[in-house]
Amino acid sequence: PHGRPQLTTKLVSLAMTHSTPIMVSNHIYWNLNGFKRSTILDDLFLQLPLSPRFIGTDGILVPNGTILNVDTSYNGSPDFTSGKLVGADINDMAGLCGTGCVGVDTCFIVDRPPAYAARDSMVQVLHMNSSTTGISLDVTTNQQAVQIYTCNGQKGQIPVKPSQVHRNHGQGAHFINKYGCIVIETEGWIDGINQPEWEQSEDQIYSPASAPAVNWATYQFGTIQ
Repeated sequence: PHGRPQLTTKLVSLAMTHSTPIMVSNHIYWNLNGFKRSTILDDLFLQLPLSPRFIGTDGILVPNGTILNVDTSYNGSPDFTSGKLVGADINDMAGLCGTGCVGVDTCFIVDRPPAYAARDSMVQVLHMNSSTTGISLDVTTNQQAVQIYTCNGQKGQIPVKPSQVHRNHGQGAHFINKYGCIVIETEGWIDGINQPEWEQSEDQIYSPASAPAVNWATYQFGTIQ
């Protein structure tokens, strides 16, 4: 589209014989700085323009039934509505990804504008770009939430591909370090089937008579000046 490269993912699931909860997602790891830097904290700009809320969890990341505002929780560190560097408020993210963890592993709710109110309509939920390479990524989806994970659990044990190290002339990261990548998971509200007051069963429980569950997302690449 518009001369820009785009990846599309479409996951389709069916309830074959009985009504059943279905919520699928993908788990793609991204690094827009091409491992030219050891982490993404200081060069990756992230914006979640439709996500002023997120689902609260306990110390082992099990949803606890709360919905929190990004601007008032953890000193506002999860507030990416206007966009900021991933590491801008990293020191205030202690516990956001679980006990003893500093970073993001969080389900951000997508609050759709009226023009995109239809539950199966596609809407842009994320923009990010790297100041190191100038590569940008825009994500559009039909899902009601997006999980962001800042690779807090990486320990520098997985090697970067030799071809990438060669492209970087031996400089930059040779292993995937903590905060060395970011994961984007378009999905429904986690634990929605156990929280009836959230009214998410229409999106998460399917029967043989219903339409299939479809998780559709596009990842469109570009460049910034």
